[in-house]
Amino acid sequence: MLNFKVLVLPKNKLVKVDEVMSCCDSKCLPAGSFCCNGNGIVKIRECGIFAKYFCSTQYLEGNRPIMVVAESEFMRANIPSDVSGQTYVVFYCEMIVIPDTDENMDWKAELGLYKDANCFFRVSSDGHYYTATTKRMFSEPLTGCVIFGVGQIFPPRNKLNAPTQIFFTMDGKQIDKTILMSEDVDLLPHIIVKNCDAEVNFGMDDTKPFTYDIGKHEAAYDN
Repeated sequence: MLNFKVLVLPKNKLVKVDEVMSCCDSKCLPAGSFCCNGNGIVKIRECGIFAKYFCSTQYLEGNRPIMVVAESEFMRANIPSDVSGQTYVVFYCEMIVIPDTDENMDWKAELGLYKDANCFFRVSSDGHYYTATTKRMFSEPLTGCVIFGVGQIFPPRNKLNAPTQIFFTMDGKQIDKTILMSEDVDLLPHIIVKNCDAEVNFGMDDTKPFTYDIGKHEAAYDN
């Protein structure tokens, strides 16, 4: 169990569709506009916490997975200056996946942390965990609403050799293995959706607590 731990909740929201995974190869879609090729799009709503997927009205092949990124990274620079040098710091967020199961469409949703094509970590509704070099199954493909979570833990400043950790949760329980990183990396929360909607919880609304109990999170190390 982590000792001397503090949860940091910097102001955050979804802000834009990323060109890495946009509506089409023309990369024409800023938040709130339409695809020039008639493909499915994502619109960001409710002050940046809700991503609404609008399917193509022309053909199913036009519905692509679309990446939506947050405004602020999980980064050591966002740790308040008054946090003790002996304290582990946790950044965490959750995503509620809302598929339209009535339409019987092929849907997909992922939540993760992203730096670039060579450094990312995601958990997916297809039952797999993904990095730039890894694809590992943790579950059968999911068929209904699910709540994913992702967290990044920075070690205390007085533990120079301790690794940064990344962990994932699903419906209030930790899934897969904790990832230990050899260096601090600033990572951007992001979601990927196809034929489904998603609501992201960055922990800023006291009336919407996390499903996962961060206070009981067990770390992969404590030394």
